[in-house]
Amino acid sequence: MERLRDEYSQKERYEDAMEIQKKIQALSVITTPFHQPVEYDVNPNLREDIRTQEIDELMMTLNQHEFTLKKLERIECYDISNTQGTNATGSMVVFVNGEKESSEYRRFKIRKDGKPNDFAMMKEVLKRRFLHDEWDIPDLIIVDGGKGQVSSAVEALASRGLSLPLIGLAKREETIVVPGDGDFEEISLSKNSKALHLMMRIRDEAHRFAITYHKKLRSKAALE
Repeated sequence: MERLRDEYSQKERYEDAMEIQKKIQALSVITTPFHQPVEYDVNPNLREDIRTQEIDELMMTLNQHEFTLKKLERIECYDISNTQGTNATGSMVVFVNGEKESSEYRRFKIRKDGKPNDFAMMKEVLKRRFLHDEWDIPDLIIVDGGKGQVSSAVEALASRGLSLPLIGLAKREETIVVPGDGDFEEISLSKNSKALHLMMRIRDEAHRFAITYHKKLRSKAALE
């Protein structure tokens, strides 16, 4: 379904792409563990406990792979949406303690049109984001994509003199991509991993936010 969504987007079939995205989100909800109302009666803090478990598992996983995370309160995720390089957009979504912080979402209109180059676009978005010293620094950055996107993000941070915890989430196998010294490590988690569920939820939100803005720009351009 994700491949079909991306194919529709490339072909400028935005309505179809959005319908597929809605189904993906619905499936995500369906496959998330369900908790009976009585469980909330027994534990009113069940939602917070689930988020804590997700965050703790993600921290533990990453710290087993060269990370030294002390906390994981603020996570930022970035995604790029474009059609043949035109009206390209970048999205930044923010999750605090595992929950959406919609007021801190940001969107970027990519300044250079031309051949589609997700790597260069990701680099541009990250460089522009870290011009904003007034925005809080994330404990973890997630980029939607694999080695190319992660490498571009690392370069963007380095250009600003920053070294922050950063990973990619590759779509095809939902693999975590970790940058290293001249190489990359790929981490595969169980499909029922709480850490993976958290990252997928954040990544899907970043994609939704990016494609919504991209669709808006395409519609505006069509009317001009």
